[in-house]
Amino acid sequence: MIGVGKSGIFVLDSNGRISETISNESFISNSNGCVISKNQLCISQLDKAKLVFLANNQLFRASVPEIMTSLDFSSEGELLFCGSKSGKLYVWQVRLGNLLFCEQIFYNEITDVKIDCNNSKLLLSSSNGDICLVDLLALFSNKLVLKNYLGHTSHVLSVCNLLYGIHGGRVSFLSVSRDRNLRFWHHDNVNTVLSKQLSSNPIKMYKDKYSICCYITCEDGNLITVNLNDFSVNYSKLHGGPIYSFVELDNFITFGIDGVKIWDKSNHTLLKYHQSGISLNHLFGGQLPNSSFKFKLLKFHKQEDDLERYIVPLSM
Repeated sequence: MIGVGKSGIFVLDSNGRISETISNESFISNSNGCVISKNQLCISQLDKAKLVFLANNQLFRASVPEIMTSLDFSSEGELLFCGSKSGKLYVWQVRLGNLLFCEQIFYNEITDVKIDCNNSKLLLSSSNGDICLVDLLALFSNKLVLKNYLGHTSHVLSVCNLLYGIHGGRVSFLSVSRDRNLRFWHHDNVNTVLSKQLSSNPIKMYKDKYSICCYITCEDGNLITVNLNDFSVNYSKLHGGPIYSFVELDNFITFGIDGVKIWDKSNHTLLKYHQSGISLNHLFGGQLPNSSFKFKLLKFHKQEDDLERYIVPLSM
């Protein structure tokens, strides 16, 4: 596993212990400000307008126009989608550093950015409760096509993009807000399909490997499992305080103020526990990206020919 947070960047073994220290530098980002692809890890620093990239045990810092509050990669890691504090959406072609797109989407902070499994629709949420879907086919044809969804009345913390998944015909995406409101949406309907009020304060939502369910980490140590078959919600008490990060591998791995815990997926029985003494905000499964990726400075201004030369990486 890879751990990122205030204490640095670490490789953790199967017991949750540190097996390698990549950096002891503090990397503070919000819950949606760190992502990984097969080529690189990317962290958006909250205290400065910089993105930090990690590949092949090398760190590279790229200045960006403003603080980025949410990140996501396309499935192959070719595109980096960034939502900003001012409500702008930036899209970079990371390999060349080209800025392909920059537009104002909201007039509040973009709190989360999630692309679907086909790389065709981008789901965005904002700090005032707005949610919208961006058509990437249209975007890369120089047209901005947005569909806005109405329902939340407070800060949306996290979204889960389920478009083209096995439940795509019933529910297209989920969102959860600061006022404990969980909403289920279908992309054809601008209004909520279903709304549930949670009993725990949510932090972040995660999609499972097979899009069968979603998981929500909470401030009181609960992990909420949202079943996408019947939309039921189940609570499991895993930590004595906030669950800062969660990753699904063969088992569940969670990180809280009391350390790293490894759980049996089927019954949430505690298998291993390690009081690490470090502070992490993000966990990722697998090894560090070890590619021949060459870092490029990110351009601040869009060049028209960049977009014209770009081949849209869609798998529809």
